[in-house]
Amino acid sequence: MKKTSLFIADRDEAYLAAVTNYLLRSRKNLSVSACSDSAHLPAAQSFDILLTSLDMAKDALESVSAKRTVYLLSSGDTAPEGAEAVYRFQPMDIFVERLLQIDTSQVSSAGPRLLGVVSPIHHELSLPFSLALAKICSEEERTLFIDLTEASIMPELFSDRASFEDREDMSADDEDMIMTYEKGPDLLDVIYDIESTGLKRLSERFIKKCDGFSYLPSAGDPELLSEVTRPQWLHFMDAVSHSGFDCVVILSDRLPGHFVEWKGRRGEIILLSKEGDYYRKSVRRYEDYLSEKLPEVRKKIISLPMSAANLSDGTWYLESLIEGNLGRFVREKVANAG
Repeated sequence: MKKTSLFIADRDEAYLAAVTNYLLRSRKNLSVSACSDSAHLPAAQSFDILLTSLDMAKDALESVSAKRTVYLLSSGDTAPEGAEAVYRFQPMDIFVERLLQIDTSQVSSAGPRLLGVVSPIHHELSLPFSLALAKICSEEERTLFIDLTEASIMPELFSDRASFEDREDMSADDEDMIMTYEKGPDLLDVIYDIESTGLKRLSERFIKKCDGFSYLPSAGDPELLSEVTRPQWLHFMDAVSHSGFDCVVILSDRLPGHFVEWKGRRGEIILLSKEGDYYRKSVRRYEDYLSEKLPEVRKKIISLPMSAANLSDGTWYLESLIEGNLGRFVREKVANAG
């Protein structure tokens, strides 16, 4: 996938070096160039985004060709009316995500690619599998993970610890956001917020970050989740599709109820199975059912040659699940896809 090309114009050399190094290490789908001297601004190259401080804006706009212009503001600065802006010292994960969302030219008119994961046999590693899939996809695409299961253990996986490779760059607010996962708004709040406000995209206050990808908090009340109506699902999926992501990984207990927007969308449904005739027959039967309900959607069965049976209490470490044998298995499957 084509990278978002970003050019940064800022006279503060120390800040310019720091932010450029962070962006290059972020493993986001970015190529970054920078300049602190108006005399050396490029004239022959075109970029997706020009990010410029106010004091260099005049020279940068005259010299640099870009599809989008974003102003880099300090406290007290005001961007030109109607212009896009990010702030110099806001949390860097929000800073990066905002830049990528502004680059709407990368979002397909058909909406994001959807990867649905469902396990008719309720495989115990379906959540870690989906998280590993989201992490791998995020290395090339802006990726959102949504857990629609009705008894999710996401709070247990995320609480009391953060799975950030760049933890040293996290602010206290970032760490607190992860540490108090279970206390904040959940998926039902997201759905009802869209329904009540009529917003056409997800509110950034609900989107959280982990290890390169974004995610929405899982639902805390299974009964209320089952009562979400079809129009509410439609509005939710429409907002997801307009929120600037290239790929959306959705884990669900059942289909097609939670996937009412699949028809005509890009992507595939991954059915998780495990070794054994009983499990294979169950998943094959579900595949036949999906072929009747959603004949135009690609389906893939993946049998995980592993389980969580050997994990004792307290050993569900998110990093080891994503980066260990399971993560390597998912990476191999992604590499061999298609």
